[in-house]
Amino acid sequence: MRNKLIILGAFVIGMLIGVITYDRVISSSYSSYREILRTIIVAEEELRASREERKGNHLAALFHRWNSVYFNNRENIRAFSEERNQEIDNEYFSPIALLMLEEISKASDPEEKGKKLINAFQHGHLAFQLENAGFTVLANQQWTIASKLSNLKKAEIRSTVNTLRKQFDEEATKYAEKSILGPDK
Repeated sequence: MRNKLIILGAFVIGMLIGVITYDRVISSSYSSYREILRTIIVAEEELRASREERKGNHLAALFHRWNSVYFNNRENIRAFSEERNQEIDNEYFSPIALLMLEEISKASDPEEKGKKLINAFQHGHLAFQLENAGFTVLANQQWTIASKLSNLKKAEIRSTVNTLRKQFDEEATKYAEKSILGPDK
């Protein structure tokens, strides 16, 4: 009986040491992984800018070039900043928490209807901005995409997006923006 307890104890201690070591190794690789992701985003945006410029689509080329410049400085995007790296990397149970969050997300929306709806709203916001800039043809294309993603009529998605846009001026939104992005520069 004593030998079985010793073997079981050694197994449990070994498992704990293995889990702790694995967690530390994974946590120390987060910042490198984020840097790789940022570099990939910059490279893709540069390639998209070049492609759109060759096609003569100067607005899209401008958009992608702007993104490549913006993402090239990791301090511009809080998710890639040194401050954010330290917040995430110092969390002891981050890998476990991230896995749990992913499983909860999958279970709560297995058909990804929520993702499609959020994507539809993003297209609606883009359509709104394009209209304001005078690009009505491009705006109409975005409204069509938003309508298809949301399974709503264009008028319905436009109305919903307009309601959502009103929230941008509310104090709670401004407070959240300031908390996450810091003061306006």
